Order: sequence, then structure tokens, then C-alpha cells
Amino acid sequence: MSEKTMNTNGPNNPVPESILAILPEVWKAICRDFGRPALRTPKIKDDPSGTASINIMSKDITLDPAFLQQMVRKGMDPDQLLYGLLSHEVNHYRHHPYDLATLLLELHALSYLDGGKMGGPKATQIRLHFDDLIDNSNLIVKGKSDSIACVYSNMDTPAGSILSLSLAYYRAISGDDHFDSNSTSVEGFAERLSKMVNIDFTNRSNIMAKVTAYAKIVEDMLENGGNGGSGRQNGTGKDEAGSKSEGGCSDEDDTGLGICKGIDPKQFDEKDLEKAMKEVAQKVSPKEFDKIKKYAESIISHSDQNPKTASVEFYMALAERHGIKVEPTPIVSSNTTYPSGLREWEIGSGVKGLNLFKSGGRIITGLTKQWQSESMHTFGSKKGLPDSVIIIDSSGSMTDPTTSISNAVIGAFSIALAYTRNGAKADVINFSDSSSVTEYKSELDALKALVEYRGKGTNPPVAKLLGLVADTKKDITVITDGFGGAGQGSIDNFMKIINEIGKTNRVSYVYIGGDVSEIAAKYPHVQFHSVSTADDIGSIVLGDMRY
Repeated sequence: MSEKTMNTNGPNNPVPESILAILPEVWKAICRDFGRPALRTPKIKDDPSGTASINIMSKDITLDPAFLQQMVRKGMDPDQLLYGLLSHEVNHYRHHPYDLATLLLELHALSYLDGGKMGGPKATQIRLHFDDLIDNSNLIVKGKSDSIACVYSNMDTPAGSILSLSLAYYRAISGDDHFDSNSTSVEGFAERLSKMVNIDFTNRSNIMAKVTAYAKIVEDMLENGGNGGSGRQNGTGKDEAGSKSEGGCSDEDDTGLGICKGIDPKQFDEKDLEKAMKEVAQKVSPKEFDKIKKYAESIISHSDQNPKTASVEFYMALAERHGIKVEPTPIVSSNTTYPSGLREWEIGSGVKGLNLFKSGGRIITGLTKQWQSESMHTFGSKKGLPDSVIIIDSSGSMTDPTTSISNAVIGAFSIALAYTRNGAKADVINFSDSSSVTEYKSELDALKALVEYRGKGTNPPVAKLLGLVADTKKDITVITDGFGGAGQGSIDNFMKIINEIGKTNRVSYVYIGGDVSEIAAKYPHVQFHSVSTADDIGSIVLGDMRY
């Protein structure tokens, strides 16, 4: 007796009644076993993948009715079928790739396949296969792979395809014979499998290195759809000899669950993009970050209001990771007056401060006295951060922050953010053979000035520094790998000046890559810090000396 169906998705895609009846209960079991994921109840409707897929943004899981019907006709238990498909899709959401940063890092690592272009067809195909590989490997580790293994065992897997290689890997690490690759006799298959077994796909660490290693194993299998070029059928029964699917992928590439539609970067929004780029910054160089940012912004809607450059965004992310501490100091200061003595009142002196008690309440020249006042500079008891001046060396001996990671700029950003996010201003002097002064108007302007690179000679900005600190109390931080030159630009002259300023202001000297003990002894009013690696930045405490 044949399985009864209901045409809930049109006459061409009938849904087995057995599937509809148990879907709610199976979904409850999935939610229980996978920590109650924040996903919508799955829908049964035509899906471009031909099997099942998940949309991270909408929280929707879609099950293709034609695929469900075919699996049931093959005799697969509906409960096991649904549990297998749903566990696979939910694990994409909970474990891999689940976020935009992971997708972008994978596509960046694979961009060499398409001549350096991110999101090209070869990189996309391999990334989708790789994501399924990580997903299913995790299910095996969790002991939740029985159902998905049975789903694969009922699918028609072409010998020698990328999917067949994945199934052989699952069988090798799980011992489950349901993962039948049907490819043991294919030439070169055993060698590929041996290489894959040496890669731990059961965790997500160092994802770029893993996806690259995987690509090296399978990239030559892409030329003919991953199976030597023969026409074949996948689990949906569709002919895969090069036709185009609804999802925009060739059916030749549709070799796994959700492999064609997959999880696409377009599923994410501007908020996800901002978070993702902070994570990406921890893994790549400034130049790579710029490339990834441009790709992501080309496919994800984002605001153009007050845009940050790639360099500013990159170093902001690193600075937030390597934050520094600035000691607060009394900052409620004012010019007050106090009465220093009495003098005779004169016409035109006004009536403020009159001492009428001494003149019997009369205002008479020569008789009436008036208090004489003098000014006095005082500090209040409230503590906070004063305004600051950050002096950064961008001469040729310093790292170009737009091409390589600059510890000097990470440190400078950390310092600037410590002040600006605590209500203080941060003026910037960027110097090489010449200097530019950026007086504080906004945090973004200050950060742009810090990341500017001149790459020429070294001439300390003595005059411009004196102009910014004249008659003011500001914290001063110098960031450099040393000074050269002669005369006014010599280290001795500059150090003497900042040491003198240090008698009344807090002055810090951040030396990039060297020992500061010898020079520090000569200048007791300057606080010295040495930075050899980015991790040294987090240990810096500015202002832990008398004001």
C-alpha cells in the first residue's frame, strides 16, 4: 500500500502524511537535544538546495517536499529522516558556520581559487562542502550522527565525488557503515582520504588553515562537478549534467545537504557585519582586512553615514582587545580669587568688595575701604582624565600600518580611546620629517590622524608640542622607535624638553621594540614603557606617577 500524501505545496510536490503528522514532535526532540535553538518551526516547501537549508537571519529551516517524498518511498523511516535533516541544519546554526566572520574568513582563504576574487564559484563550492564537513563531524563527536548517516545512505552518491570523499571520512572517524562512500576503487581516492583523516575537522580552531588544507585535497575535483564529469543524480532524482538550479548554482555542485543554497553572507545584516569585522581583524593583516571589508560591504546593506576607513576599523578592533589603563587624576580645576588686603576706595572702582563696616556704611573717597583680590589656581577633589596629546612617529623606520600590523598604531588607538571614551580630548601630532597637528574635534578625526603614514625622516615636533601644551594641563604620550638627526631634532634636545614638561604634566614615552632602562634613568619626569609585541600594550598603565 502506497504512502498517502497531501498537496500542501502544490500538485507537483506532495508531502507524505506521515511526515506532516510527526514533524511537530520531531522538532520538539531537536529543540531538547540541541539546547532549544532560537529558530522558527521548520517549513516544508520547495527549496533550491533540493534537500534542506537554513537561513541564519530569518531563523527559517526549509525542507524540500520532493526530497522527503523520495526518501520515504525508498523506505526510510520518516522520524529518522526528519531528525537527520533537522539535526544537520540546526548544527549549522549552533556550531558551524553560524556567523558571518567564519564565512568571510573561509572565502578569503579560498579566494586564490578564483584569481584572488572573494566569493567566486570555486571558493563558494568548496566552502559549502567544507561547512557540511565540519557540521557532520561535530554531530559524530556529539554522538548525534545516526540519523544523518541513514539519510546519506539512502542518497545516490556518485563514486569519486567530493561528497563520497566526505562520507568516507565520516566512516573513518565514526566507524558507522551507513556512511558508505562507494569509492574505494577510484584512483587516488585512498590518498585523498588519508590526507583528510590527518586534519581534525571536529573543531573550528584555525579555520582558515583547515579550509585551505581541505581545498588542496579536493580542488581538482571541481572541474567536472567533483565526479570525473559523468552525469549523475543526487538524492532529489534531478539530472546533474550541468543544468541550472533555481538557486543559481549548477546542479553539478549540489552534492550535499543544503550545499547549493547553503548559508550565504547575504543572509546577514549591518549589525552582523560590524561584529564580524572586529573578529576578522584578529586573524588577518590590514591589507587583507581592507579586501574582506570591501567584499562584505558589496553584498550586505550598510550605512554610509560617517564611514570609518578600513585602517581605522581594523586598528579599533585590535585596540579594543589590547586596551590600556590610564590612572585618573584631580581634574576639577579653576581660577579662584581670595581677599589679600584692604585698599582705599576710589571713584570708578565699582562697589564689589566694599568694606562698609569700616566706613559706617558710607561710601566716601579716602574713608571707604575695598578688599583687594588676587587669583589662585586650585584643584578640586573629583578625579577623571585630563585632555591629552598623542605624538606618534610615522617615519620610515616605523611599520606602515596600512600594509602590516603596527604595534605603535595599536598602542596609539588604545591610548586615544582610553581618553575619548572617558570624556577627555585627544590631540594628535603625527611626525616624520615634518609634522601635522590634529586638534581634537571628534574621535574619528583623531584616529584617522594616528593611522596616517609618512614614511620619511625623523624630526621631533618640538615647537608644535609646545604650542599645544602652553598654559594647559594635558597628558602627553610619545610613541616612537627612537629619534635621529641633529640640532633641534636630536633626541637629547627633545627629551630634555619633554622631561621639563613632565614637571607639571604627566608625560609618557612608549618605545617600540627596545630596552628603555638606560634612557629612562636620565629623565626622571617621564614615564617609560617598552613594547615589543602587541601583548605588551595591555600591560601599560599611563599616569601612575605624580601629576
